[in-house]
Amino acid sequence: MTIETRYIESGEEPRWKLNTPIQIYIREDLPHLAGHSKDISLYGIQIEVGVKLPINSVVTLEIYFQRGNVFDFIEQEPLRLKAQVVWRRPVSDDDFDSWETGLRFVNITQEQQDTIRQEIGTMDDFSQSI
Repeated sequence: MTIETRYIESGEEPRWKLNTPIQIYIREDLPHLAGHSKDISLYGIQIEVGVKLPINSVVTLEIYFQRGNVFDFIEQEPLRLKAQVVWRRPVSDDDFDSWETGLRFVNITQEQQDTIRQEIGTMDDFSQSI
């Protein structure tokens, strides 16, 4: 598992590069979709997933953050958030077609934002700007 974290200046809010597994639930009674994050902020996340998620749809995300070892990573309780799909664009690869998708967190709590801050703050290279 590779996680690169860097602070990104954007027009609206700070974002951090983050490459970590994400599980996406379109409905609770269906199996999850697997994807991975590209970057994250306190208000949203960019992911890559093999399915074209409908714009404005609300999904449940489970975000798995970096841990010291593989056992801690596997045993962690993921951060579970509701998010609305706000944009998407196709990504072509020689082996696989996928979608970069931007999601805005829905009704995120202060505690969930604090968890994101804490997790991002513990990752390598957090203080380096790009």
